[in-house]
Amino acid sequence: VAANGSGVATVRSDYHGKYRENRADASLRKILATTGSITMWDDHEVTNDFFGGWPSLGQIADGNQAFRDFMPVRPNGSDPQQLYRSFRWGPVEFFVLDVRQYRDPQADVSEPACIVSGSPQVLPTGACLAEINHPARVYLGAAQKAWLMNGLLASTAKWKFVVNGPVISALQFLPYDRWEGYANEREAILEFIVSQGVKNVVFLSTDIHSAIINDVANPGGSGGSVLEVVAGSIGMDSIYRELPASVVPLVQSLPSL
Repeated sequence: VAANGSGVATVRSDYHGKYRENRADASLRKILATTGSITMWDDHEVTNDFFGGWPSLGQIADGNQAFRDFMPVRPNGSDPQQLYRSFRWGPVEFFVLDVRQYRDPQADVSEPACIVSGSPQVLPTGACLAEINHPARVYLGAAQKAWLMNGLLASTAKWKFVVNGPVISALQFLPYDRWEGYANEREAILEFIVSQGVKNVVFLSTDIHSAIINDVANPGGSGGSVLEVVAGSIGMDSIYRELPASVVPLVQSLPSL
């Protein structure tokens, strides 16, 4: 909701107003004017936790276009909605993922058992966990998943940076919006990287309002791991202010878990 009282954005003109309000911030203007950037949207460019087909294709398209209107994104001539893309820069190739518009609904939307007393289960069990692990659930969508796998395998760059959204590390609690909430696809990506011997893959992730460096273990049994570097937020509360009180004491044990 904008400070000027314009309400929640639902159409392109509304989104333009939000971007203009953000651009009133001198620090943001300075960064955009002085620093090269590779940009990708997240859920709040449309609405919180949006997924393919919700809240509506029209609203998603308006958010997509407004993002393009204000951020540096190279257009894709064959698909005006496509935002995922790759860049080669010296010894590095960047694979920029869109983890929003092609995903299935989060498990706490699609499976009623995930909701207990009006809130999502903090540590999913039973039918909720089975929904998270369902093999048909998609996160990247088939086309983007194949593009990523083929691109990583074919890349001649020394380093392959996967510019990601929500973390791919398994944090156990409230997994619904992250890769962890789409367990089969998460496992398939990690297993592919490790089993195919793709070297120097680093996930550059965001969203969780915390700074994390983690070797993500491959759950598929091939051994090995994939490095993830998570950037902390600059405009939101830290994760300690957002977590349920029951979870906060567990955070220090996450590295060993």
